Parts: sequence; structure tokens; C-alpha cells
Amino acid sequence: MSGYKKVRKYWVNKHSFYCVSWHKLSFMKLWIQGLDQEKTKIYFHGDPIFSDRLFFVLVLEPFLTYKLSKKGVLMLHSSALAFKNKGVIFSGGTGVGKTTALLSLLNNPSAKYFADDQSIVNGRTLYSYPVPIGLRSHLVYKCGLKLGLRNNATLFLQNIANVLLFYYGNLTHRVRVDELSYRYTNNCIKSGIKSNIEWVFILNLGRKPKLRKLISAEALEHLLYHNRKNEDKQKLLNEYFSTYRQVFPEFDHWKKFVCLLTEFVECGVDFYEIQLSKKYSVKENLEKMVKVMEEKT
Repeated sequence: MSGYKKVRKYWVNKHSFYCVSWHKLSFMKLWIQGLDQEKTKIYFHGDPIFSDRLFFVLVLEPFLTYKLSKKGVLMLHSSALAFKNKGVIFSGGTGVGKTTALLSLLNNPSAKYFADDQSIVNGRTLYSYPVPIGLRSHLVYKCGLKLGLRNNATLFLQNIANVLLFYYGNLTHRVRVDELSYRYTNNCIKSGIKSNIEWVFILNLGRKPKLRKLISAEALEHLLYHNRKNEDKQKLLNEYFSTYRQVFPEFDHWKKFVCLLTEFVECGVDFYEIQLSKKYSVKENLEKMVKVMEEKT
């Protein structure tokens, strides 16, 4: 490729990146133009089975995290809702129980859905990013959700596919909040809604369940770890960006994100660590979380 420098299996040029590679068993081509410029174009081609999932989850959302940070906006690996019109964020590693906490609290008449897995934060303001919620059967069971026949059938087939494919692609069925048959209907909101953030609950695994308030330095350490470690989502794009940085060392996609996160933990929000005895066991601390929120409203 004219003007491009080859670094292992990648091709790098100023503001541009190209690769033909495999992710697990999926083949894909990715060409990014205007990587660190105001306007960016992404060209993607992948296999017909996993293309949509690969592009949205492993390329678009992680890249959106980078582009938003350049504009002073954070995209955090977390779920979010408003409780009595005050913003609440649940952060933590993949699979620890962020969606479980979200689904459990949406049974409360004071709760409104804002985000699942990725939350948009500008300063102390939480913006709605109400994509359909990713579900697996264990979440439906643990949170007592009632789904329609179509969604139940899809979940059943998804479970079979996950087992047969050894969880390749990590298939998740996404369901709109208004399909979850909650008792209260005011928790279904649209894009563009915002709320002032009051609490951030950081979920971690430990020997026994407990809740404790964190100082800013502790909160920053946890949030940095959970957002950097975000498994495949950030891992794949981090590999691309690290390759680009070998040719253009001035490029640092995490620098602005870290600065914004540092400002966020100093903005007056209350941070709490929720220690869980095992994955998805959020309900053991649910009453404590609600009590904390009730005391300030």
C-alpha cells in the first residue's frame, strides 16, 4: 500500500490504519481514515455471521469512547439509571453484575433506565444511551423478568448456540426495556434525557458482601482498571492503537480519557465499593444501595 508502513500484520499511515485479520474465528477487514482528526471514516467488512456484533461491540463503541473523550465526554464501561431523578452508575468488570443491579432496581417506581454496559458522562451530567439491554437466561431467572414467547424462544436458542460454539461470539439477546413487563412504565425513556450524577457504585468480587465509601484516589484506581481491562471490547482496539503509536508515538488515545476520569472523581459524586461474594449476587447488597440513595433524596 503506497505511503503505508507495515507493522506486523497491520498497515499504518498518518491519520490512517488498515488491517486484515482474524478475531477468534471471524475474518474481518478494517480501514480507518482520519483516525485522530475531527472527521473519521471507518470501513469494515466481516464474515456474515458475526459482522454486526464485531463491528458494533468491538470497533464502533470502543472507537466512540476515544472520539468522545477528545470532545471532553466520557463513555464508561457501566450500566446507569436515574433514581428519583438523580443519576446512578454501576461500574465493574465484565460479568460481575452491573446489568443485574440495573434490572433489579428498575423494579423500583423511582427508577428510570439510562444505559446498559456503556454510560455517557459529561462532567457530572449523565446522558441517556438507552440501547436494548443485553440478556442471558441467568439474568432473566435472577431478576425475575417476564418475557414474551418470542424473547424466551430467542434466549433458549441463544443458550444452545453458546454451548455448541463454546461461547464463541459471547451471544447476548438484546431486549428493549418496554418488553421486560415491569410493573412501572415510567422507566422507559428516550435518547437525549439527562440527570445529575449523585452515586457511583463500583462492583468487585470479595470474600463476603459489604458496602464501603471510597475516597477519590480509590475510585479512580477502580474505574481506570475496569475501563482499561474491558476485555475484548477495548482489547482489540487497544492493539490497533498501540500499533499506530509505534509509528506515531505522539498519539495517545488514553491520555485525555484519564484526565477526564480524574476530573470526574473530584467533582463531588459519592463513590461506593460494592463487594460481592460471587458474580451476579447483587441482591445481597441491594437494600444497602437503596438505603444510601434514600438517605440523600
